[in-house]
Amino acid sequence: VVICPPYIGRAIPVYFCAEFSMPFVRCGTFKDADIYREERMAKGPGIGAFFHFNARRTPVIEFKLAVSFVSVEQAHLNMKAESDGWTFNRALENARTLWNRALGRIEVEGESEEDKTKFYTSLWHVLLGKGICSDVDGKYVNFNDRPTQVTLKDGTPVYSHYNTDAFWGSWWNINQIW
Repeated sequence: VVICPPYIGRAIPVYFCAEFSMPFVRCGTFKDADIYREERMAKGPGIGAFFHFNARRTPVIEFKLAVSFVSVEQAHLNMKAESDGWTFNRALENARTLWNRALGRIEVEGESEEDKTKFYTSLWHVLLGKGICSDVDGKYVNFNDRPTQVTLKDGTPVYSHYNTDAFWGSWWNINQIW
């Protein structure tokens, strides 16, 4: 469990799971400057995890990371649904396709490459909030810190729970588009 910095006066837990393309030799967690070798779970602010690999054997290590605001189990579910069997190159190509489709809905004309870059960067920021708060099955944590489910139709969420930063953080995204 990773605890993010306080948001509106409180910390928001973020749960995650990771999968590596090769086994690690050893691992551990840390909290601030304290190191806990061979520990696999940590809670609270200032925590993290580390992994050691035999990089001489395989110089390239791919890994997947899935997150959930609901639980570790939900993070596993998100990983299975969104990246089961994927390689880095496949994930990269999928991300390019999805972002080109989303950003390509608006074609900016003009001579200033700098203005085009500013516009598309701002549009990318606006779109980042889409679906980031809800899991693949529509579960999310409401403002009372309770797991909640969006409406389902045939077992599929009919909408994504949007990250409210797209509104509250409008000074860095939506206002730039306007």
